[in-house]
Amino acid sequence: SFITLPYTSGGIVDIGWPITRDLANMGFVFALLVIGVATALRYPRDEGYKAKKALPVLIAVILLVNFTPVIMGVIMDAANIVMSFFLQEISGFQILLATLGIQYSAVITSFTSLQGILTGQIALIAKSIVLMIFNLMTAMFLLLFAVIFLMRYVAIWILVILSPLAFSAYVLPGTKHYFTLWWNQFLQWAFVGMTAAFFLYLAEQLLIVMATTPFIAAPPPSIGILQPL
Repeated sequence: SFITLPYTSGGIVDIGWPITRDLANMGFVFALLVIGVATALRYPRDEGYKAKKALPVLIAVILLVNFTPVIMGVIMDAANIVMSFFLQEISGFQILLATLGIQYSAVITSFTSLQGILTGQIALIAKSIVLMIFNLMTAMFLLLFAVIFLMRYVAIWILVILSPLAFSAYVLPGTKHYFTLWWNQFLQWAFVGMTAAFFLYLAEQLLIVMATTPFIAAPPPSIGILQPL
């Protein structure tokens, strides 16, 4: 249910984002001063500091910085739509345990037919151990994915709060790399949920194939139970 929480609004975002927005607006004054001095002194040689190129970028960023939650929200919605599609297709790993038990029974039956050394009790114990190992591994992987989804929320909230400062860093060439760093982090955290959901879906489909498709053939009719020497 925590997947339904908003990413770009509410809670700590509504508290932190206005603060960084006001700081970004103060930074625009400093950027405008740098552009004016660089244009007047014709320094540095980088044209990105000159008014002809820097002022259009500055005006565009000033307009966009007030809409950063909306811009990020559109990207998050697109990523979450794809993520939700794969998550809704996952029926639940617990329903596979019964069908997987059939495969494990087939494995035990094959060994029993070939060697004649496993009694019914030993076969049951062996199957139970395999099922417990499967349950433990499934729990560990699902816990890992749950941690990823929780960290995704925290990371997106932090990135939304810092978005005005990141956009303001795009104005000057000397600080543009901070925007690139922020943007790459945002895209990674935005689409990691989609990637995780996709591989969860593939994992379940693989388990369904394993549970419904025999992967150990029955012993040939000519081979009987081996007798001890």
